[in-house]
Amino acid sequence: GPYMWNIQWALAVQRISQGTPPLVASSVKWLEDELELNALHNSDTFRGTGNKKVASTQRTALSIALGGRVDLSAMKTISGAKATYLLAVALLEVIRFVSNGGILNGGSSVSASRSAFSCVFNYLKSPNLTPAVSQCLTATVHRALEAAVSWLEDHISLTGKDASIRESTMYAHACFLIKNMSQRDEHIRNISLNLLIQIRDK
Repeated sequence: GPYMWNIQWALAVQRISQGTPPLVASSVKWLEDELELNALHNSDTFRGTGNKKVASTQRTALSIALGGRVDLSAMKTISGAKATYLLAVALLEVIRFVSNGGILNGGSSVSASRSAFSCVFNYLKSPNLTPAVSQCLTATVHRALEAAVSWLEDHISLTGKDASIRESTMYAHACFLIKNMSQRDEHIRNISLNLLIQIRDK
């Protein structure tokens, strides 16, 4: 995990995360390569009970990455392959916010389109999500918010140019969340409102 990287690796990963697209091809085609992922887990080394152990290990790692927001018992329907995918999603999306408050690469101006919330909400737009997967993706959104709030709090005493960077970061997130409240999905609208309130209070 990232907690084992040295500082040079950690900084490099953070920079890469700012330009990495969400780990979903489109809203219509989510986890279409699950058979390939399962093949990785179903090698001769991991067949049978070994494969079940790997799946259990991945679900445990996912639960930890989500800050315990999703209980292990609620993940029992998530395969090892899906757990691996969801773990990668959680790590990537949280790292985006840890690095610079959640502003993506692109241009000199900071706008709603550069808010990393645009990436993390992308997963929730996927159709036919199972309750367990939806719960994990929702938890990832909240973990991303926690990282964003932590970054904002760490930069609250800054002045001058640094203070303006903090303000523009808050502005980008607020603009995106306000825009996101026009989504058809009530779940997405409710989460957006909840996050906007918490961002506003910082």
